[in-house]
Amino acid sequence: MPIRAESGGHLAAPLAIAVCGVAVLALVVAGIAMGRRGARSTGSNSHSVTEIDRSTPNVGARPLPVNGYENPTYQYYQAAEAAATEAANKDAE
Repeated sequence: MPIRAESGGHLAAPLAIAVCGVAVLALVVAGIAMGRRGARSTGSNSHSVTEIDRSTPNVGARPLPVNGYENPTYQYYQAAEAAATEAANKDAE
């Protein structure tokens, strides 16, 4: 005579499968909704090229330094070094 298992503890596996199925279905529905929303939001292609009008000058743009890279952080130290060098030259005379 075969031994039969009691049916009280066999609800966990079908319940886990059902929960996973609902989660997958929710992800599919959310993906479809986001895909439709993104397609009609702008109507433009994200890979398109935008031409820039360069005929007008950039008003308010700071000109680039002529003698190379100029970092504003070090302007204080350069000014202090120049002042110290000038003071040393005056003392040497």
